[in-house]
Amino acid sequence: MDALYALKNFLYEGQVMSSLAWQEQLRVTDTSFRAFMADGIFVPSSAQAFRLNFVGVLFTDNEAFTVLPKIFRNSVETKNASLQYDVVACIRRYIASVRRRTRHAEASETLSLKDEGAKIIDVFLSLVDWTLDRGIHSERIEAHGFDSSDIDWGATMRDGIPLHIGRSVVYSEITSREITNRYGPLAQIQAKALLAMHQGLKPASLLWLDENDPILEMAADVIASFDENENVSVHTETDLLEYMNGCNQDHDKELAGILFEWLSGVQRGIDRPSAYGTTAFEYVWEDMCREIVRELGDLTSHEEIASQPLYVFPHTNKKPQGQRPDILRQLPDGIVILDAKWYDADSRDWPGTQDVIKQMMYQASVANNLRVICNAFLVPTCMYGQEIFCVGRACMANSSEKIDERFPEVELLAVPWNLAYAAYCGTINNKIIAASVLSPNVCGRYD
Repeated sequence: MDALYALKNFLYEGQVMSSLAWQEQLRVTDTSFRAFMADGIFVPSSAQAFRLNFVGVLFTDNEAFTVLPKIFRNSVETKNASLQYDVVACIRRYIASVRRRTRHAEASETLSLKDEGAKIIDVFLSLVDWTLDRGIHSERIEAHGFDSSDIDWGATMRDGIPLHIGRSVVYSEITSREITNRYGPLAQIQAKALLAMHQGLKPASLLWLDENDPILEMAADVIASFDENENVSVHTETDLLEYMNGCNQDHDKELAGILFEWLSGVQRGIDRPSAYGTTAFEYVWEDMCREIVRELGDLTSHEEIASQPLYVFPHTNKKPQGQRPDILRQLPDGIVILDAKWYDADSRDWPGTQDVIKQMMYQASVANNLRVICNAFLVPTCMYGQEIFCVGRACMANSSEKIDERFPEVELLAVPWNLAYAAYCGTINNKIIAASVLSPNVCGRYD
């Protein structure tokens, strides 16, 4: 799916305004604004101000607002439909990732997802994907006749009388086969769901399907082709469950499952969400960075290659939780230690002292027989680029700013958003990007 439409209403993660100003901006009541606050979407910034703590799409009664990551606050790309689409695509992938590993995901990751409306948007996008791949649901109808256009030899030999003439066999009559396609039992409910969700999610749905998209025109034609009094075989949740139980085609089962989710949501009164996104985009960034270096060496555990904290008592020892770098990869020539940090390189916003010390300790505790070939923070930049580049390094130094060489250094690697998106959503070879982690160009624009 290509982005066709840019939401005219867009906000930024970290934006700060008073409660009254937010209500005017969003055109909502105080009650609605407090509901957003209860979800953690707005958090107090000072006595009178509130900070937008969210990335994704906010829905009000009649409008939708794209909330862009903080790195785009000063970017000219904010009105770009492609950027808005890309941000939501990353969130969609992240939500799917967390759902797949729900039992292993951090509790804070799950809580940070504003998931009430995620299902209805996921259902809509899944249905659009299915329809783009396969069209409106159809079924093959096979009819038999007696012309010779397409002979069904199995039926001919079964039903005809064989006549032996010399060494040849002919049959008293032939059976031909005619195969046609017609709308399947899921076609009408599929068309209804597409049109209903596209309308209910406006204007956000226009990010994926324009008003005149052929899919919507096709769905409208399907609805028009059914007589109002025609008995539709599948139109309730029970019908869909029965259909899935009796179906032997995986793609048809998938469609029935999508439509079941839509119908069950409608029954619960969920046809328009309040928010689709996350109050902790740093988790999305971590996931994006892991994908960037997925092809770089092998995944390894810090406990396997490094010393860990230990409490020693007179009669026993106790191990606290071990060190856990975001990303740890092992290559033939050494170890790569990376930490994804949701700071804004373009605003010269760098990780704090505690983060620096922790990152240094990840390297200092690695076994002596292993070599660390890269220890770095991965921070985002909205500057367009085709490779990751080094903007500086974090060191320990004395009061005269003389570098203390007893401590390892941590590189500051800036990752262009376009590159991270391409790696995360599968539009580029990750090996190419990963290689620039080990040999980044130096960029002096952040001095």
